[in-house]
Amino acid sequence: MNYPVGRPMTRLALAGTQMELVDKQSTVDHVSRLLAVGLSFAMIARAAGITETTITNMLDGSSAQIRRGVADALASVDGKPHRQQSFVSSAGTRRRIEGLAVLGFSVNYVATELGVDKSNFAKIRKRQTVTYETYSAVKELFDGVGADGGCTRTKRWAASNGFVHPLLWDDIDDPFAEPLKLGRDTGPQLVDDVVVQRLVSGRVTDATITERRAAFARLDAQGLSCQQIASILRTTVRTIDRYRAQTRAA
Repeated sequence: MNYPVGRPMTRLALAGTQMELVDKQSTVDHVSRLLAVGLSFAMIARAAGITETTITNMLDGSSAQIRRGVADALASVDGKPHRQQSFVSSAGTRRRIEGLAVLGFSVNYVATELGVDKSNFAKIRKRQTVTYETYSAVKELFDGVGADGGCTRTKRWAASNGFVHPLLWDDIDDPFAEPLKLGRDTGPQLVDDVVVQRLVSGRVTDATITERRAAFARLDAQGLSCQQIASILRTTVRTIDRYRAQTRAA
């Protein structure tokens, strides 16, 4: 079922084992991390399909346990924009705007394409949240432009401000993500074959960039498309395009 943008989903209905009580500490820690990167109670609640009151009650310390269904719902909130949020984290929007500048697309060009005033557009980068509609508009523009905007002045401005090239993000919308660091090789990194196999099987697991690349190599060898590999590794098609291009150039 599709819900209108900014409208809460049907509230989470708990049944069976979802009603079991579990320790809440890991969930509290996860919600605290989401709050620390700028999400509000309302944003978290809408993405999880629960009420804000459920979250505040969990954080008030009166009980050490919560329902399993609530814990699972909150664990699924990754901080990335969700259609049911009226406002979303500005991380992906800001990174795309700065990435467009790195590629040479001027602020005037981007503001004109979005149909917004230049002065108001400049403020978007400084906000912790933006509307879902703004996020969608910037994403659509970003996905549709070419590889080079051609404005040398804008590229210099982006470089002087330390803006990150968009291909250096594994997931540009993830507020917890760090860009890939370019530099000299610091030596071989150990690869845990168990972790790689988990990634290849589509399981969520902590992994290094080296292990993710190893998982990509296995899937790429099977002849899978970029879309298929991105889905399995839970990353973006753009990231897989970058991995494939780097592999072909090696």
